Amino acid sequence: MTKPESRLEAARRAGRTEEKRVRRLLRLDRDEANRIAKTGRPGPTSQTAKKLKPHAIETLLDRGVIDESQAGMLDQIARAYVLITMGTNVRLSSWERVDGGRLPTEAMPGEVRLLHHYAAWWQELCDNSLQRVMPIVLDVAVEGISLNDLARTRRMDKRTAKRLLLQGLDCWSDVARRRKAAS
Repeated sequence: MTKPESRLEAARRAGRTEEKRVRRLLRLDRDEANRIAKTGRPGPTSQTAKKLKPHAIETLLDRGVIDESQAGMLDQIARAYVLITMGTNVRLSSWERVDGGRLPTEAMPGEVRLLHHYAAWWQELCDNSLQRVMPIVLDVAVEGISLNDLARTRRMDKRTAKRLLLQGLDCWSDVARRRKAAS
């Protein structure tokens, strides 16, 4: 059985919790002041703001640049890209596999179809001399880069970036249509 807390102990505990609360508030104020001094404006840092922004696909969908089917295509492209590059991005703390998960080289039947579709899409882009479309589509689908940022970094007009993105998606749907007709 524990002995009841004395008034002195209760007051000390309350004082410690109040001291922690005040220190936390001071730390938050100091962090905000440092952020304002560094960036010149209150609010989150640029890195935090980037993390809080919605994905580029969601933004394009909300603005009506792409429709639901095109957003699905971008998602499929991103999944295929991740499947292809999965083996190169493995970081293990131990060389032994403990979790019993799939190896990066193993693929499910749906994933294999997706990889074949991705390869056919790349071939279609090459056949039509549209290789410059692929990095733009991958930047939007995989990296989540907005069309504005994409146009700025690639030194092109925003309309050109949008046109190239839509050409890549049209090519993806053409390959899907042909593959469906062939089967």
